[in-house]
Amino acid sequence: MEKACSQTVEYDVILALSITKWIHLNWGDSGVETLFHRIYHHLSPGGVLLLEPQVWQSYARRSKLTATTLKHYQAIKMTPEQFNDYLLNQVGFASLESLPTPKHSAKGFQRPVFLCTKSESSDQYCNLCRPKQKSVTKKRLSVRVSTDNGEKEKDDDTELAEAHQSSSPS
Repeated sequence: MEKACSQTVEYDVILALSITKWIHLNWGDSGVETLFHRIYHHLSPGGVLLLEPQVWQSYARRSKLTATTLKHYQAIKMTPEQFNDYLLNQVGFASLESLPTPKHSAKGFQRPVFLCTKSESSDQYCNLCRPKQKSVTKKRLSVRVSTDNGEKEKDDDTELAEAHQSSSPS
């Protein structure tokens, strides 16, 4: 995904019409995921993606074109019905709305079109590429310190430093 994250912002609108099945069959789930991340990174803040995914049922007939397409078809875990969730929760689009299905004489082209909008305040990162905040792990330190008053057990570095200071000769 690193390659996708290094893309430059260039477009206000990107159209992805009738291509997801072919990317899916030729490059598998990772190909579609990369496509969505690259699109996100190429969009300017407030930019939109118009996405027309092919329905899952249309994949089977084309899956046997080559050994590669068949292998990828059999390994697909993210079906087109899951794209919307992926675009919102994994990629980071701010909103996704389904546009009215266009009327067409060929039933195969009566597919929904989705309008995915990138937030106006978006930074350059998608949800997967966003640098992780460093988490601080505190470890409990327990040390026995000998002082003139006897032994003490200290639970952290601060208290240990205080004990060390109070027990050292002036």
